Amino acid sequence: MEANIINIKNEIKSIKTNILAKNDIFKISSQMTSFQNDMGSQMNNIQKNIAGGINKTYLDEKVLPFKVISIDVISGQPFITVDYENHQTAYQIGDSLVNWKIVSADYQDRTVEFQNDKGQFVKVIVQE
Repeated sequence: MEANIINIKNEIKSIKTNILAKNDIFKISSQMTSFQNDMGSQMNNIQKNIAGGINKTYLDEKVLPFKVISIDVISGQPFITVDYENHQTAYQIGDSLVNWKIVSADYQDRTVEFQNDKGQFVKVIVQE
């Protein structure tokens, strides 16, 4: 009987240890997500500062072979929804579509900036 009580106590200790470990993992995961969101925001700000430091001439957005539909933020990262040949797809900064690369996007300003392989820029102000 005493051996059973000792076994039960050991099982309870083991369960408590596992629960505490899972709580620690959840806390660390939450902290990592928060850190990732902060870093993404800081990188976006750095990209905007770098892009703002270059004297650019923008082409008319009509030269783009697609239409920017919206800008959304998911997990702290801007996503740009584009309609190309009647298909809507979401893209991130750094992605390319038909030789146009997304170099910056600002959810608050509702702007997206593209650069083509010739070094030309287009800035789109999204109307929603």
